[in-house]
Amino acid sequence: MGPIMPATHATGERATPQDRAISLSRRWPASACEALRLALVPLCVVVAVAVRRRVAADDLSDAADLALTAGALLFVLAALGLSFRLARPGRGLARQAVPVALVLVAGMFVARSFADVSIEMHSLGTARDSVAAVIVPGPDGTDVRYSGEIREGDAARLARLLDAYPQATRIHLTSEGGLADEGQALGAVIASHRLTTYVPDFCVSACTLAFLAGKERLALREARLGFHGPFEEGLFGQTFAGDAGSVRAAYRAAGLDESFIDEALAAAPDDMWFPDSDRLTESGVVTAFVDRDRLPDSNLDGAATLAGARAAVLRNVPILSGLATTTPALVDRIAGWYLEAYRHDWSEERVVGGLHALSDSAVALAAAGANDRTLVDLARVLSTAMDSADKATCVAIGANGDLVTAVEQDGDKDGSVAKVAALLGAAMTGPRVGTPHARETMKPTSIAFAGGQVASCGALRRAYRGALARPVPEAAALLRPRFQGWARRSVVTLAAAISEP
Repeated sequence: MGPIMPATHATGERATPQDRAISLSRRWPASACEALRLALVPLCVVVAVAVRRRVAADDLSDAADLALTAGALLFVLAALGLSFRLARPGRGLARQAVPVALVLVAGMFVARSFADVSIEMHSLGTARDSVAAVIVPGPDGTDVRYSGEIREGDAARLARLLDAYPQATRIHLTSEGGLADEGQALGAVIASHRLTTYVPDFCVSACTLAFLAGKERLALREARLGFHGPFEEGLFGQTFAGDAGSVRAAYRAAGLDESFIDEALAAAPDDMWFPDSDRLTESGVVTAFVDRDRLPDSNLDGAATLAGARAAVLRNVPILSGLATTTPALVDRIAGWYLEAYRHDWSEERVVGGLHALSDSAVALAAAGANDRTLVDLARVLSTAMDSADKATCVAIGANGDLVTAVEQDGDKDGSVAKVAALLGAAMTGPRVGTPHARETMKPTSIAFAGGQVASCGALRRAYRGALARPVPEAAALLRPRFQGWARRSVVTLAAAISEP
């Protein structure tokens, strides 16, 4: 009798671990594929309902975002399922490798298509969500203002405006960038009309392509020009490298040196390069830096109304927001002056100086009639600002009660803007204490708490500290005459503003 062989799985005996592994490897692809197939149905239903709701809410950007994400996920699941079905044990290596390779190639194609669709959908969503740039003429038509994000069609808008204002010689550019192709198109329009370009604040990314087309290229010294390499942004925040050829050609045509061009195009979009003023002039980007007294103010571009001027005043001097609520006529007087100054093409330096003086006058009028506690709190703001200021600024704040400069000096530490705005609002809502009239005699504006005239920063600091160390009623009694003196001067300043510019 021959040797007895051990029982196998086929005879009903228990399978060995090796047998179980082989059986599982044969069943697993089919089981996984079936699970994926079952998951696809509810996933598609959920996605369809969610997309429909977003479309109904007119939120097309989110709808596209969700649809593309779901499409990418469905493709991955389908590719995995196909791979499981194709890669079965028992097939030859070639029979397994070829179908899997085809799936990978198809995946690469879909990924590239997904990137293209993502870019297109992002641009559509951006065009829908962003606010159109302001493109308006200045008061006499010689200056044109462009402010906002560069979008498709802006070059055509600018061309139509220039056709209507042939006297235009200069364009003010304030933009965070946008479409590079449209930036170059804006540059072509600017070059064809031989306009001088000017940056009063900032011009970055695609905006620089328009700026570099200027016959002359001017900027304030504190203005910021930012550069980076071209890129395309996808719907989900992805970035794809763009074609640098046309941008490089535009930079070369503007006469920039090659080292500057290389550095500009090497900068990543999330790491903007802001060259300093010396580099900008050495490389030929800016032909000249100008002071604020050289060119007209452009803060009311596209909003040359009393409401627009009022908003600009509150934006530039935020502590007036307290007075805007309690005494709107006072703020409107300043806004009216600002609007007229803009219409007369005053320089930015002249406008800013006048706005500061009028705002300081309004603040002094409010503070002079405040109750004791509010008056002492406002004086404490002056004292705190003087402690951190240089000598000249210290004297300006202390000798003139300049709360506008005091808050600017403080830099809104600990919410000083909101605090002072609330104090000024309170000063105008409570009982008023002896407010001055326009025909009252003006008093000297230097401070003399103890009888002597004080001029130096050190003496001013000591005078304020000495007054503020006293009980509130005594401190207010020492401080109020000075505040009322500033208010008398302010009445004259505000009255003069009625007839200016």
